[in-house]
Amino acid sequence: MTVEPKVSFTCPHCLKALTTITARFRTLKEENDKLKAENNKLRKVLSSHEADFDCNGMGIFVGSKNGPHFHRPECKWVEWISRGSIQEFFTHKEAVDAGYKPCKTCRA
Repeated sequence: MTVEPKVSFTCPHCLKALTTITARFRTLKEENDKLKAENNKLRKVLSSHEADFDCNGMGIFVGSKNGPHFHRPECKWVEWISRGSIQEFFTHKEAVDAGYKPCKTCRA
């Protein structure tokens, strides 16, 4: 645990202590520390996901057995594909090799 030096700010004109600014800086530092900790947790989860699934940042792509295009799962056109005709691909190359074309809306 590190000991932080006490920092206080004073007005250059009247030399009064600016306690509200000091308190606000302290609050912002605490919030920043919490965000850094949360960011580190999320990075660990992401790296473990990539290691477990060897996805290298790629997601699953979705196509229709009846159509020529494949999409990202969040694409607006995926909702129009019936459940029975959904075709999933784990890589972009796999979808292209199967004869599908990338969607121009979601830029799959």
